[in-house]
Amino acid sequence: MREREGDVLVLAEHFLRTLGERMGRRQSRLSEQARELLLAHTWPGNIRELQNAIERALIAAEGRNITPAHLGIGEHGPLAAGIPSGPPIAAGFAPTTRPLVEVEKQAVVDALQRTKGNKTQAAAALGLSRGAFYRRLGRFGLVA
Repeated sequence: MREREGDVLVLAEHFLRTLGERMGRRQSRLSEQARELLLAHTWPGNIRELQNAIERALIAAEGRNITPAHLGIGEHGPLAAGIPSGPPIAAGFAPTTRPLVEVEKQAVVDALQRTKGNKTQAAAALGLSRGAFYRRLGRFGLVA
């Protein structure tokens, strides 16, 4: 993505649209500061890192507007965004993003909170079948 900087915002909007629809967050949009951060970031994890940043932002943002703190990258990493990170990868190095399993678990918890515990609605909001949703509840140790 370093060689094709112009694609960053196009891809971010694509992920925002597709993931937002799957998560019931169709109205979400990137703030101007978030767009600037996306363009300034070096993207060592490439497209997958961008997709995870957008997914994390959709989960973290309470309103429609996604800010740099919601993205959890650069100086606005997980600790700055108030998102706890896992253990350091190596001595002196902390990860800049949360593991996908943590993000997924948080998405399930958030969907349940937004639907006031209605599992059918929470599954639909995440774009999952009820069976897939119940398997995730079991995998994450949440009450099924």
